[in-house]
Amino acid sequence: MGNTSWCDVVGAVVVEESTNSILSVRNRALEHLLLATLSAFVFAGAVLLALATRISWRIRRLRDEAEGAIDAQGHITPVFSGSNAGDEIGGLSRSFSSVLERLAEHHSYLETMASRLSHELRTPVAVVRSSLENLKLEPSPSE
Repeated sequence: MGNTSWCDVVGAVVVEESTNSILSVRNRALEHLLLATLSAFVFAGAVLLALATRISWRIRRLRDEAEGAIDAQGHITPVFSGSNAGDEIGGLSRSFSSVLERLAEHHSYLETMASRLSHELRTPVAVVRSSLENLKLEPSPSE
């Protein structure tokens, strides 16, 4: 080994390692990612299902109250109560309640108007009738 320059290869080392450990770490990371993704989807689905169930329950309750607001005889029942919720369904419930209150007032007005008109019609007829009876009782001027 005489004169060697700095670029002569003196020896070589070959290192071999299997990639099984890298593949297993990658597979575990993918499994954790898949599990986290599935868990997030299941959680989001459960939240959305609960929200949809709550909304449909509130709409069904509003429908039932609206259907029960007027009884078979056409009278307005005071069972309808507006919701205090700040969303659209609560606003719709308050609107229904307001409309039914105004309808009840108008219905009451119409019912009392019928009795007032009957009284007003009877009064002039009674005056005319009593005048005719008085005239009938009085002797006629020709007699």
